[in-house]
Formats: sequence, structure tokens, C-alpha cells
Amino acid sequence: MMLWNLLPALGGIGLFLVGMLLMTDGLKALAGAQLRDILGRFTSTLSIGIE
Repeated sequence: MMLWNLLPALGGIGLFLVGMLLMTDGLKALAGAQLRDILGRFTSTLSIGIE
């Protein structure tokens, strides 16, 4: 009986994780090199990255 209560929770977690993977891939494709350049400028040295 407990199995029937656990299956929807596992399914929900699985759907959430698949959605996160898809969203991550989409954001990486959308941002591309421009975001990488901006982040590189802001974190070029340790002192700049920490501030």
C-alpha cells in the first residue's frame, strides 16, 4: 500500500529533474558565448571574483 503513495512522489521528482535538464540546456544555448564573455570579465581575477 505504501508503494502506491510513493510512486507519484517519485514520478514528480523525475519530471522535475527532466524539466531542470531541459531548462539548463535551453539557457546554455540561449546565452552562448556572450554570457561566457561577461562572466569571464567579472571573474577574471580572484579579487574581482570575490568582491
